[in-house]
Amino acid sequence: MTGTCEHLLLQLEIILSRKYLLSQSSCCETDPNPLCLPRTRERHAMTLEKPFKNDRLTYRLNVIADQAISANEAIFVRETGCNIRELRVLRLIDDSPGTSFAEIARITGFERSLTSRIIQNLIAAGLILRENSATDARVFQLSTTEKGRETRRVGRALSDRLEGVLTRPLSDTELETLNQLLWRLGKWVGSAEYQELLAQE
Repeated sequence: MTGTCEHLLLQLEIILSRKYLLSQSSCCETDPNPLCLPRTRERHAMTLEKPFKNDRLTYRLNVIADQAISANEAIFVRETGCNIRELRVLRLIDDSPGTSFAEIARITGFERSLTSRIIQNLIAAGLILRENSATDARVFQLSTTEKGRETRRVGRALSDRLEGVLTRPLSDTELETLNQLLWRLGKWVGSAEYQELLAQE
């Protein structure tokens, strides 16, 4: 995996860069298919100004995530009653009934105070239940209610729609490539080998 790390970063930079979008829109302009024109105009408009102030990959990925989450937050609250972080925790609990507070905090990377506040909000909304562990009274186990499971289903459908809006400038092939590269990069960042290399820096 280490031999491909730099290559993966380069491909991600190409996908996200203004130059790549411009080259794609230029190719599309030669296509007489009228269905191509709306995306061509979108891509051309996107190339008129530089979207990032810094060329570092982690910075650009963070900017995209922050802007997309900020833009979508009000829609999720309106449609589900939960913000995006609350829906993430709800999904984790629904995927692993009986999970604990500590496990949720570990997986999400949220501060313990934030994790606690989110769990309290979900309990108050009737979306999850908190019960004492049968083996350790000091541990609370979390599970979703039927209302919580329905909220998750609504949130998932909404997330799919909004992701379609987010990725509209990309062709199906570009989106597939992006997903594959992000998956590989995510596996790499979470690997012991990556951590070992960082420890050497």
